[in-house]
Amino acid sequence: MASVDDVSQYLAKRVADVLYSGGTDVTAIIDATIKIYPGWPLPVPLQQDIDAGGVHVSVWSLPSERRVNPPLGRPFRTLPLSEDNTGQAVRELRRQIKDFQVTVWAPTPSLRNTIGTAIDTALSEHCHIDLGDGVPAQMFYARQFDSDSAENWHVYRRDLIFSVNFATTQTISAPEVTNITVNLNGHNLRP
Repeated sequence: MASVDDVSQYLAKRVADVLYSGGTDVTAIIDATIKIYPGWPLPVPLQQDIDAGGVHVSVWSLPSERRVNPPLGRPFRTLPLSEDNTGQAVRELRRQIKDFQVTVWAPTPSLRNTIGTAIDTALSEHCHIDLGDGVPAQMFYARQFDSDSAENWHVYRRDLIFSVNFATTQTISAPEVTNITVNLNGHNLRP
């Protein structure tokens, strides 16, 4: 079942994949420490990292949300078998569109622009996303803006807003049928 947390984790991972394209053991696209996480930054660690020339990228779920009317009926559909050959079926209970804010917190406008542009390009590139529950989800660019209001503290910020259309689902166990036996008047009949 996809949730707001799953979407936030997906976005944070996607941002990490872009900024650390060779993996986190390799230098990022800039020569500075970048911390990427779901949630809102704590002021003291953020300011300490900014003062040291580091950058934060936070993923925050905005309060705006709207319900999308699902198609009539809620049939279960079977998901592919897992590695241990256990089956599952899933159905959508509801669908919603929720806005997520990906924020770049940087010590200079140049770093903000470099990282913000890379994130914007990467997240705008993919419309259909996989949240791991086997149900389609879509992500669309909504808007962005820069904020220099904290420049006295040397914090330059870019907010990128993306709308994600995803489902809240119900998953049940769906064992695979491997053998059918019919019993008629005490006799087993095999097809």
